[in-house]
Amino acid sequence: MVDLSEIPGIREGTAIQVAIEQYVTSTTAYEPLISLGLGDDDPDSEALALDEADALAAALSRAVTAARDAQARQIPNGDSPA
Repeated sequence: MVDLSEIPGIREGTAIQVAIEQYVTSTTAYEPLISLGLGDDDPDSEALALDEADALAAALSRAVTAARDAQARQIPNGDSPA
């Protein structure tokens, strides 16, 4: 289990939990899942297959890169180009 700590003003008092889960019986080991939950033992956590979790991570990474690139291109102080 990995806890992503709170971010003041966005999710104060609430951490996001990321866990690896795998169901295993005496005859079968099922594919591991990555689950996401809010707070302690969130009953509504989402379990993702490894490929789904990988795709989500890649999409989040692309979104962060795009947002940072857009910030870098903004003109300081809202001035218009001359």
